Amino acid sequence: MWWPKRRASHLTTTCSGTSLHILAPLRMTDSTLFLKQANPTLLTWGHELDEQGVPSPSRVFPYNRMHSPSSNLHSNVLDMARWAIANLNRGEREGRRILQASTYDIMWAPAHQLGWWLGVYRGTRMITHEGGDTGYRTDLVLLPDKRIAVVWMQNADWAANDNSLTRAALDVALGVTPGADSYASEP
Repeated sequence: MWWPKRRASHLTTTCSGTSLHILAPLRMTDSTLFLKQANPTLLTWGHELDEQGVPSPSRVFPYNRMHSPSSNLHSNVLDMARWAIANLNRGEREGRRILQASTYDIMWAPAHQLGWWLGVYRGTRMITHEGGDTGYRTDLVLLPDKRIAVVWMQNADWAANDNSLTRAALDVALGVTPGADSYASEP
């Protein structure tokens, strides 16, 4: 995945070659920071545009361990949906707590925004974590007051740069025709 902004892997600690993290209690069984532990049938190769604007496999993937804090979480949309649900539930999924509920009061406060971007979408509080790296782009958007989450991941860093995919998915979840009116705040 990505991120000049922070992401899930920032909540991960690596010790003695073993990943001790908050992903296991959420049953995010296909998510890891270690390429060798990733399920090879689920791996993608990032794509970027070459000098002629033609999509081609990235020349810099796979990343090395130095990239782990920003772009080395190997995951999939199902595991990231589990992550989204846990965050909508303020740190809990299926009775397994990964963070105290009060932690969200700090993480989602305008003064802190620890790894999250805060905004408003169609009059609803929005919390997002998006980004990209060479060959990849992802987005995780929460509308916690509506109990809505949108997660998408792609192995192309040039597509959906205008957030149209995110806005369309949010509109469908909100029961609004995508693009039906102007957007007060963009994700």
